Order: sequence, then structure tokens, then C-alpha cells
Amino acid sequence: RLLLDKMRSEKKLIDFYRHALCPDEMVVQTLLLNTISGNEIISNNLHLVHWQPAQKNPDIITNEHFRGLMASESLFARKFDETVDPKVIERVEKELLQ
Repeated sequence: RLLLDKMRSEKKLIDFYRHALCPDEMVVQTLLLNTISGNEIISNNLHLVHWQPAQKNPDIITNEHFRGLMASESLFARKFDETVDPKVIERVEKELLQ
């Protein structure tokens, strides 16, 4: 309800997101951070994502990332591609999902 009310009152913000590249990945977070005190928001989305500087998309997770994947406390990881490295998916299933 809080977000819906904020969306109704922030017409300029919503108009901006109609033309943004990935509004579904930004609008809720922006509204929350502009509505609720920063002390009330936990800043850990539990996703492991590898980004290179000035890159538009995250790295595809391969076996080279597996040690970091094992050490991470994240519950989710992004992004896998079985056409790039099917073995890492097999390792995740065998070593992490037991």
C-alpha cells in the first residue's frame, strides 16, 4: 500500500520510469529509498553477481568463479549460461545443492 500511494503521488518519477531502460529493476527500490528511512532497509539482496567496470551486463558465472560461489553467503547467483559453461551448473548441482 505504501508503494502504491507513493506511485500515485510521484507522477514525475513514474513518467521518468516509463522511458527508462530497466524500470522494473529500479522503480521499487527508488520508491522505497525515498519513502523509508535508510536505517530500516537491509542492503543485501543475497545475490552473487560479478560485474566488470564499464560493462553493460554481469559476467556469466563459470568454473573460474566457483571458489567465490562456494565462499559466498548469497542464496542466489546471476548469471549462468549452459552454452558457455555447462560444467559449472553441474558442479553447483553436485556440490552446493546437496
